[in-house]
Amino acid sequence: KFNEMKETQEEEDEIEGRAKGASLFVTEEQRRWQLVERMMSKCKPTRVYEPPKHPARAKVFGVVTNPLFDVFIMICIVANVVVMCLTYAGEPEQWTMDLFVANSFFTFVFLCEVIAKITALGVVNYFEDAWNRFDFTVVGFSLFGFIITMSTDASAGFIAMLRVFRVARVLRLVRRARGLRTLLQTLLFSLPALLNVGSVLVLFFFIFAIMGMNLFGKVKKADHLTRHANFDYFADSMLVLFRSSTGEMWNGIMHDCMVYQKCYEIQVGPYAGTYVDGGDPLLDGLRLGEDGYEDRCTPSYIGTIAYFVLFILICGFVMLNLVIAVILDNFQSYSGNVDLPISEEDFTHFALEWGRIDRTGSYYIAVEKLPKLLKRLSAPLGVKNLPKGMIKRSLILTLFTCNVTVEEGKVHFSSVLKALAARLDGIEPPPDPPIRRKRRGSVGSVISEAEEEELFGPLGEEDKVKHLFAAIHVQSAWRRKEAMRQVQLAKIRARKHKGNKVSEDAERRLLKSTSMTSDRSSASHASSA
Repeated sequence: KFNEMKETQEEEDEIEGRAKGASLFVTEEQRRWQLVERMMSKCKPTRVYEPPKHPARAKVFGVVTNPLFDVFIMICIVANVVVMCLTYAGEPEQWTMDLFVANSFFTFVFLCEVIAKITALGVVNYFEDAWNRFDFTVVGFSLFGFIITMSTDASAGFIAMLRVFRVARVLRLVRRARGLRTLLQTLLFSLPALLNVGSVLVLFFFIFAIMGMNLFGKVKKADHLTRHANFDYFADSMLVLFRSSTGEMWNGIMHDCMVYQKCYEIQVGPYAGTYVDGGDPLLDGLRLGEDGYEDRCTPSYIGTIAYFVLFILICGFVMLNLVIAVILDNFQSYSGNVDLPISEEDFTHFALEWGRIDRTGSYYIAVEKLPKLLKRLSAPLGVKNLPKGMIKRSLILTLFTCNVTVEEGKVHFSSVLKALAARLDGIEPPPDPPIRRKRRGSVGSVISEAEEEELFGPLGEEDKVKHLFAAIHVQSAWRRKEAMRQVQLAKIRARKHKGNKVSEDAERRLLKSTSMTSDRSSASHASSA
């Protein structure tokens, strides 16, 4: 029945023209733009380093920036992990020595990698990269462990602690493995929602822990309710509840908390520490308390069942499955990016080409270099792989529709990326709020409003890339017309110099016609822009 209702709803959505994934509050275009913005949020310019001028460093730079060098290092990482998996308890001494030699070899290889990169890139550029800092830390621990092993007789436990850090080197494979990168990015995007779900989960744990301390804090210890798992203190209650939420013997703890026989503990006398039933003669003459006996029976048989069943349903099933649902929802949303007209590879290519122009990593490039960037980018962001007859027209169209603010002759990385992504079919970015400059021609100003208009332009207007290149295009068209007019005037004047009587009338008509043609051309270009 549910599947029938779902199919009926999807058919109605198709009839109404609402695409899959849209809702009453978010349209399909807005949902797609949210996915694009999510991809743009993690896109940063790729730092492209300049080769050093020193010949020796330049050769090392060519080696470490070669893709084959990264492949070799990745193979060494996988081989090192395999070697670390070969150790076992009770292994022969010769096998231990062989593994130590192999691990020492890989440590030497990774040390050479660090030295080579520092030599080629420089100390500052090397430590700017987070992955390089990670490699340096892991190699440092590995080298320290090697030195300790060779120079002292330190305990095996201390050496093993240092060897553990070498396993972290396998995380470098995340840069190459797209599937692992997708999972990690899904977890990263899920963190805000997981924090909310986790807060509610901790709140339920806190409530049930306080209830457990008051209900079962004095219950008799048994097979599952022991000194390691009990409700005596708040910390112990939280641990027991966490253990129960994973499904580990929660029913055994519940049964121990339901005890109602032989649960009266005698505190004094020769029978101190003995558990008896409530009507036992040994309790005659003893008072309830520390100087008599303690009631360590369950407060309520039915209440204990309700407590544990309610906790497992809320925290063990609902909340923990809600965490899984959040992760799966983000994974589905991230996987849905393949349906977009722009992919993560397009953003990666944009970041790389931007980095080749912006070598300083300032996130800004000169607006004059924007056409150069577009020519390097493949469609849909750029015009590189378009047919030759369409490249110029597409480049002009892209520049004329590029709604990016120009700041002191430069454009920002995020603004250009957002504008190019917004041009794609079916994606519309949210409108930016209008930015209005504060009038400086008011009370206390040192310049008048007229001077301000002349210096800063009309109030509320900004310099845009489309305005700039439209003006350049109009200016270029006018210059071409003016050059043609000058050539024709030169020809007429040459004929006039030879004595042609009609040259003066032709000159006047030429001046008038070219003037009108230039005005019409400028107006048409301005209106089209």
